[in-house]
Amino acid sequence: MSSSPTLKVLLLGDPFVGKTSLRAQYIHHVFSNSYRETVGADFLSRRQTVGDDGDSEVFLQIWDTAGQERFKSLVKNFYRGTDVAIFMYDVSRPSTFHNLTTWINEFIENVHTSNPSIVVVGNKCDKPITDHLISIRQCKELLSEHYVDQYIDDLNHDIFYMSAKSFTETENLFKRVAALGLQNSQNNQNNTMMTFDRVDISEPRDGTDGRGRSSGCC
Repeated sequence: MSSSPTLKVLLLGDPFVGKTSLRAQYIHHVFSNSYRETVGADFLSRRQTVGDDGDSEVFLQIWDTAGQERFKSLVKNFYRGTDVAIFMYDVSRPSTFHNLTTWINEFIENVHTSNPSIVVVGNKCDKPITDHLISIRQCKELLSEHYVDQYIDDLNHDIFYMSAKSFTETENLFKRVAALGLQNSQNNQNNTMMTFDRVDISEPRDGTDGRGRSSGCC
């Protein structure tokens, strides 16, 4: 039996959109509003089954990154080799939403991976409905207008409107992340196996060496 692949998952977005809370909910099944600002980046890992039957599994290496401007140059160093990036915004803070396209474009420029997957999360939906200032429809429109929707596998399944306070919603998010990452991993392996160029070693039919000269055959 082959070993389970390890997938690199990156959490990106403005400060205080809930990146640290989301990871803590998924890894430890706890939620807190009192996390300190993330400095730089760090990761935690968890095994995740994939598919309805759970017949496959992966290890998710989940990187939490700082959202502050002063750490951006440092955080970019962690983009390389990412399998799935989760971009988060706060549904009650439009500025975090409008900065999504900047985050996504910077990621694409620095990831150096052929087919990274992107998931977008509108977080903090546990707040009163009057504080929900950004809808999924607006999110789809923003991504399309800035041509970053091309990096999202399925706009209907890869944009989440949720709360990191809910373990069920968080679990469903990372199940989708695991499925996307495993799919990309398998596709990249198949592409690698198909990159060998064919070389025609047969002799030219006209008896020459292919450059108009005699092949020297008897």
